[in-house]
Amino acid sequence: MRPLLVPVRNGLTSYKKILLASQLSATSASDYEIISFAMTTMGPDGATAAIKELLTEELISVQQLNIISVPKDLDAILALVLGQVKMALVAHDNLQVISDANPRIIRTIKKLDRSITVPMPVLCYLEGRVESGDVKKLVEAFKKMTSDSPRNKIMEMLQIDDWQNFTQ
Repeated sequence: MRPLLVPVRNGLTSYKKILLASQLSATSASDYEIISFAMTTMGPDGATAAIKELLTEELISVQQLNIISVPKDLDAILALVLGQVKMALVAHDNLQVISDANPRIIRTIKKLDRSITVPMPVLCYLEGRVESGDVKKLVEAFKKMTSDSPRNKIMEMLQIDDWQNFTQ
């Protein structure tokens, strides 16, 4: 696989996850025997790594974690608000979207911690399976998809403002 483009959101190519709990819940993760988390997947073992990083000071073992994978951050927040899980790990930007849509939901939860910076997923292609001319066309098509373009619904859905070339 060859990296091609990096998405840009609010001028950044990375984001942070926020660890949330109910306002009525315990004040720290160490107060729970089993901790259920709702979160979107972050690649193989990404969930465990992110949670471990957030809970390093809490002395939580992986055996205490019950990670519930959900398709969208909204699902993780709803699972938390409805009491289906003890905590949720969501992108800060998605928490803001929920807050703008329904501020009452945000008043029922509290922020416990922030993750390290997480890079945005890179758009890649399989080398040897795509002609170089087709790669160039793909780059041009994606770079034309800015939030100002007629295709802005796709960009809005992906929560991406722009694309930039991948550089190492």
